[in-house]
Amino acid sequence: MLYTFCNDLPSLNSYLHWAYGPANSTISFIFIATPTRHKGWIAWGINPTSIGMVGTQALIAFKDSKGAMTVRTYNITSYSPLTESKVWYEVKESSAGNADFCYYCVAG
Repeated sequence: MLYTFCNDLPSLNSYLHWAYGPANSTISFIFIATPTRHKGWIAWGINPTSIGMVGTQALIAFKDSKGAMTVRTYNITSYSPLTESKVWYEVKESSAGNADFCYYCVAG
């Protein structure tokens, strides 16, 4: 897929590429980053209601218990330990690689 918009995020050593699909009201994007530790994680999210982490709708990629990369959704409601939970938008597809992950979601 070709992405219409690309943002380099040098302070995070990461990249965000995205495109809007008006025919089916989807946003497709890929977030590329390298975890800071060998068994670390990477995350990208949007806070549609305020500034800060509480309220963020996030997707986090990490290695599961079998060592395979996976992507999970998190509605961050407090600064307590994270619990996997539904986000405000539908995630149609998601996949993760060793150093990057991508996911597709319905806007809104």
